[in-house]
Amino acid sequence: MANYKLSTKAVMDIADIYEYGILQFGIRQAQTYLKGLEGNLEVLTSRPELSRKAGYITRDLYRFKYQSHIIFFTLAEDEAFVVRILEQHRDFPRH
Repeated sequence: MANYKLSTKAVMDIADIYEYGILQFGIRQAQTYLKGLEGNLEVLTSRPELSRKAGYITRDLYRFKYQSHIIFFTLAEDEAFVVRILEQHRDFPRH
């Protein structure tokens, strides 16, 4: 597995993460965090065994932690579909 796709909400989550990072930590740190997040998206496609099941939210959903965020995704034969990227203290089932 080597590909991933982002849902519309995941794209919005990334934009929000970047904006928050700029406001709180500066543009350089926000860019570093975003590059790390992107790298972890690639890792989860090549090493899905590093993720955990998130079946308590919905069937066939997985989670992968990156620093203070959790990446929620589903797996298909040749790609991961990223559903949301949420701050680790959010009410996951609600989102």
